[in-house]
Amino acid sequence: MSENIGNQFNYLCPKCKKGDQLSVVVSVWARLTWDGSETDGFEQEWDHASRAACKCGWNGIVEDFIVLSEGEGKMYACQDCETEWYENQVEEVKDASERFAPGDIYTDAQCPSCGALCFPI
Repeated sequence: MSENIGNQFNYLCPKCKKGDQLSVVVSVWARLTWDGSETDGFEQEWDHASRAACKCGWNGIVEDFIVLSEGEGKMYACQDCETEWYENQVEEVKDASERFAPGDIYTDAQCPSCGALCFPI
């Protein structure tokens, strides 16, 4: 599931609701060398208070990200962005009376990322 939203942490931007355009400020040790510095072999460190940003222009801290719950239940696919979601991750359709016409296939799920309708797979 996580690869579908763009990161393995199940984070979404609070502004654009996308997960593939997020950046986090990290701390990393570097070995100083004659050629400059090397970070190979050192782990990156960041936490909930680390500065964060999204390509859409949002800035904040990691704690501000929307955190999706782990996936459970049947699967849904977004009709717009084609992201696949578990049942417990989709949102309830907003303004259903305005989004469906007589004869349309009904769904009660919408994409938490782009807001388009999601249908069971």
